[in-house]
Amino acid sequence: MASNQISLSAVALELPQSRRPLFIVLVALLFIACWLGASLGAAKFDLFLPFETLAMALGFNGETEVTGIQNIVLNIRLPRVLMAVLVGAALAVSGASLQGMCRNPLADPSLLGISSGAAVGAVAMIFISQKLFLMIPALAHIGPYAISIAAVLGAAITAFAVYHLAQTGGQFQVPTLLLAGVAINSLSIALIGGFNYLADDQALRQITFWLMGSLGGSSWKSVSILFPILGLALWMIHKRRHAINLMLLGEANARCSGIDVDRIKLELLWINALIVGVAVAFTGIIAFVGLVVPHILRLYSDTNYRYLIINSAMLGGALLVLADTASRVIAAPAELPIGILTSLIGAPFFIALLIKQKRALGFVL
Repeated sequence: MASNQISLSAVALELPQSRRPLFIVLVALLFIACWLGASLGAAKFDLFLPFETLAMALGFNGETEVTGIQNIVLNIRLPRVLMAVLVGAALAVSGASLQGMCRNPLADPSLLGISSGAAVGAVAMIFISQKLFLMIPALAHIGPYAISIAAVLGAAITAFAVYHLAQTGGQFQVPTLLLAGVAINSLSIALIGGFNYLADDQALRQITFWLMGSLGGSSWKSVSILFPILGLALWMIHKRRHAINLMLLGEANARCSGIDVDRIKLELLWINALIVGVAVAFTGIIAFVGLVVPHILRLYSDTNYRYLIINSAMLGGALLVLADTASRVIAAPAELPIGILTSLIGAPFFIALLIKQKRALGFVL
């Protein structure tokens, strides 16, 4: 498949017949998830409402006046659904690519410390923003973007630290990378705890809510910012799918095939730092998506990254839309933080997966 042909139609045409059923199921699941996400909410439940709103917005039904519920669908639910698709796809592909790079099914942005590094940057900015803007009034105009910028910087600094700690004898060592990620993750948790202890009530509430994850701040503006950044990052990972496939066979085999393994690892690490930093900046911490989605797909398919990346993007987007919809509906009109919901769903699933693998290997619990 050509590297620039990543549209759904192009992928569907190039899929072998044995893979098309799974692809069709994922496309249908993504469509249904988006449909339900735009239809369900505390204001009104109407399965035809998204189509009526889109017809009105595009001028197909002759109506020009926007009703209250149509305004909610057009400016609140639809941006939120698209944000969930983008972030879910990005986190799932990030997890899949890191698992391939490390040849470790437990690898994901959280394990490598990238997510927690982004969280430290955002929490630190929440903690100091009020005093900083008072001391330097010229910085006040970046206020709405300060947390996002700090989260991206936090992810980048973490990736830089992990990469250099993983260097052994001039080579990039995956076991050292994982150990460095665990150490930095623990350090980040300690720093976040320190900021929580020192923060005042207002900052503490903002930090707590942000750390639990939420898509409540989604808007067409935030979607327009995320779409080109995450779209480019996902395309860059997709371009490296053949290299990841060769790395799964072993680094020696990949090098014999002409792959610069260390360069590919470095590129993937920086791309994932960008993905996680941007995603965390806009939505906070959303756990288990990058870890669980690739495992679900491996139960019904293989580890060929030619298809796994596309499938992970669709399933990750669909699952996060469904989780966000549930978070809005379960406790309506209140909203359950989506990070709590993904953890409540993802952790039991992963435990069940581990039990299944132990039984397959002949171990008895």
